[in-house]
Amino acid sequence: MANEFKVGDGAHYSINGDSYPCTVRKVSKSGRQVWVSNDSYKVTGGSYYEEGDKPCIFTSRDVPESEWKGFRLAKNGQWVEQGCRASRGRYLGFELYSGRAYSHNPHV
Repeated sequence: MANEFKVGDGAHYSINGDSYPCTVRKVSKSGRQVWVSNDSYKVTGGSYYEEGDKPCIFTSRDVPESEWKGFRLAKNGQWVEQGCRASRGRYLGFELYSGRAYSHNPHV
């Protein structure tokens, strides 16, 4: 299965061209739900107005479980935010991917 996660893995969630780094904190026994916490990041190059991934230094943070964000594996194979609904086959909310990344698209 693509984008399988285990506790401690780096990941990022994305919406509307923006991506935010996070760390996997918990994986359900079935492997179909994961919880992540936001990472700290420092942009080390590039311009705010450039599209695409920015070079960064990422730091995992210890935060309370109440601040974790939950994701579930949808029928189409995408990792989507828990509670997120589909509209015309597209999920409306954050999607989770493996590997840490940060990007910001100021034009969206």
